[in-house]
Amino acid sequence: MNTDLSALLTAISPENLAVARNSSRAKYPGGRSPYKPLLLLAVFGSVNQGRPNYYKGWFRPSDAVGSFAYLHCSIFPNEDNSPKVVSSRFAQPYWYLGTGKPRLWDLRPRRGREKELQLSIAEKIQIKTFRKLEQLVEYAKLDTPTLNLLNDNKHYSTIESYLIDNFFNADRAISKIINTLP
Repeated sequence: MNTDLSALLTAISPENLAVARNSSRAKYPGGRSPYKPLLLLAVFGSVNQGRPNYYKGWFRPSDAVGSFAYLHCSIFPNEDNSPKVVSSRFAQPYWYLGTGKPRLWDLRPRRGREKELQLSIAEKIQIKTFRKLEQLVEYAKLDTPTLNLLNDNKHYSTIESYLIDNFFNADRAISKIINTLP
């Protein structure tokens, strides 16, 4: 197996995306909140499909929240899909996947917010609202090995299947939903 692919699959494993036991999200089976893998499916699918706003592996919160919301509403139609709730469910994993472990992308600050972003990351501040996320972060940037994997259809298919199998009970209908991202 490709070493970059192996490293990425390890980074997105259920063990690495699990939430703390005392978290409100610990109610999900095995402590597996669906929001990080859902965001990964939205971002990775958008990159693989060559969406213009994901050019060269960078994407703004405002671009990614639309894909995330579309998947959220499609996969969880019985949950609260109000814009406020969905954007909150988006903001935390976008922040965490850029600052925590696994760190799957680098966050780039808005002009004039460089020190505030650095301090927030260093002090492990939790960003819980879309508004605060957009105030600090201009965009996120995927590294070159990850971008190369996502642009290769065979590797992308392996990554997508891995996420669906491990977090969404191997529901293949999700793959069809990803292919219709707006």
